[in-house]
Amino acid sequence: MLSLGDLHHSQPAATVAILVPEGTRVDHELQRRGIVLPNLTVELLAQLGVARDAVVRIPAGEGGTTHTTAALAEWGRKNPGRQVLVVVGPSHGRRFRRALQRVWPDDGRPAPRVVTTPYAMFRAEDWWRSRTTLREGLVELQKLALDYARHPW
Repeated sequence: MLSLGDLHHSQPAATVAILVPEGTRVDHELQRRGIVLPNLTVELLAQLGVARDAVVRIPAGEGGTTHTTAALAEWGRKNPGRQVLVVVGPSHGRRFRRALQRVWPDDGRPAPRVVTTPYAMFRAEDWWRSRTTLREGLVELQKLALDYARHPW
């Protein structure tokens, strides 16, 4: 979120899109009971200076890499001519970039630029030294290896 706020300040006319996974069973039950929870992502972006009308919510299915990249590619098809910059966590950047390149429309427009946020506990140079980031690093390595096995290009 901090990176999105920083980027928006450098380009205030930009749209900030957030990928929103579908609700869980708990979310649906709360909604059925009339309980409305604030959207913390939008609230945080607003406090970082991003106007609420600059935020676009993109439905992202179950929210995994496959669903979020497909949702972003579909949004890209519907919004041609837009330059897209995607901000993800540092452990997820390489795999997300590969998955997004596979589904992005191949119609001449540039593929999105995927950047990793500097505001994360995970750092490529020492993630294995901390119990906090060790599991995250190992899981992402496993997923990246599987991605290379399935899509070797």
